[in-house]
Amino acid sequence: MIEQAFRQLADEWIADTEFQSSMTRITAHPSYRKIISLGQEVLPLILRELGTRPRPWFSALHEITGHDPVQPHERGDMAAMAAAWQRWALANSIR
Repeated sequence: MIEQAFRQLADEWIADTEFQSSMTRITAHPSYRKIISLGQEVLPLILRELGTRPRPWFSALHEITGHDPVQPHERGDMAAMAAAWQRWALANSIR
């Protein structure tokens, strides 16, 4: 059930923000906000999505977890930021 809700919301968010350049608008999208409201249960789903379809999930991950493992020199590098979150997930046994 949670995976189905996540998938629907993520697909809506991606479709609606695909050509959006404003990070504020991207992360304020209603579907993105609903995903965050699903809480910790969606962490594995977001992390899986981040590994297969990189998108700016970093704000959602930070809001849900209260952590930000991305180092200053990694900011702006989507692959490095995703890798930082994947390492964090592994260290925190989130699968």
